Amino acid sequence: MTTVIKVEKLTKKFGDLTALNEIDFSVLEGEVHGLLGANGAGKTTAMRCLLGLINVTSGDMYLMGEKIKKNNHIQRKDISYLSGDFRSYENMRSIDYFKYLLRLENSKSKRYEDLSNRFDLDFNRKIADLSKGNKQKVGIVQAFMKSPKLLILDEPTGGLDP
Repeated sequence: MTTVIKVEKLTKKFGDLTALNEIDFSVLEGEVHGLLGANGAGKTTAMRCLLGLINVTSGDMYLMGEKIKKNNHIQRKDISYLSGDFRSYENMRSIDYFKYLLRLENSKSKRYEDLSNRFDLDFNRKIADLSKGNKQKVGIVQAFMKSPKLLILDEPTGGLDP
C-alpha cells in the first residue's frame, strides 16, 4: 500500500513553547487515523504543518510522496481540509460558495448538491444567516464535494446536533 502521509521528527516551536516535539507517524492509503489529545496538545498545529500553512521548526513531512513545502498549492489539489474554525464568505449563499470553489479548481462536479440534500442545507440563505451547525455543514460539504484523495478534518462535528 502507498504511504499517503509520512511525518518524521516533526517539531514546531512558538518562541519558548514547544507545541510538537519530534513526532513521527505515517498513514497508508485507505486508512483512517485520528489525532487525540487535550486542548492545546498540538493537534491543529500538526494538521496546519502538514498542509504547509505554517512553517515547521524541524523535521520532514511528505504527502503522497512529495515533501511538503509552505504554500505549495500543487500538492494540495487532491486534499480537502476542514479547519476547526471554519470560515467562509459570509455574504454568499452556500450554493454560490460551492460553485465559486469549483470554479477555482476548474471542476464541474455537482456532488455538492447531493451532500447538501443529505444535510438538509438551504442553498438560498446567506451563510451569515445560518446557524453555527449549518455553517459547519457548509464546511463539511466543501471538504467532501471534490472527492479528495486525502481528507483532513479538524473537529468536523463541532456545532452539530447529536
